Amino acid sequence: MIRFATGLFFSLLLINGLLSSCTKVDTTKVTNAINNVASSSLTANISSASWSADAASGVSKAGVILISGAQTNGTSLQITMPATITPGSYAFGVGTAYNLAYSKNQATNYVAGSGSLVISSFADSTIAGTFSGSMANPLVSTDTLSVTSGKFSVKL
Repeated sequence: MIRFATGLFFSLLLINGLLSSCTKVDTTKVTNAINNVASSSLTANISSASWSADAASGVSKAGVILISGAQTNGTSLQITMPATITPGSYAFGVGTAYNLAYSKNQATNYVAGSGSLVISSFADSTIAGTFSGSMANPLVSTDTLSVTSGKFSVKL
């Protein structure tokens, strides 16, 4: 229940920010956005420690799908891929259209140099799959971590 309340809180903050410049609020869109976050999930093992997003969401804009999740402790995980993606296996890596990033805090970030993304389904605006990867801090090459058993299901 706490995870749902925390996720709902972050969702409401996001929606409030998006709608703050609007003069008329479409309550149906707000309700749909809240429901999308509440039904989305993003989990992984990061350097053997279990990680689960308190709030997960996805968006498809400008030809790119962004799946993101955050915990209240400030850590976050993001996956990007082309919006034209179909079920199948893809490789993460520098210079590819498939990216995996992890932020330990605002000053310590990691990107996947290699790894895999498997899209198991993408229908009715819901995308689901698994992922793993070897990540490094681009500022300190010896600062590495591994992401295993990653799983997501997100309504875009």
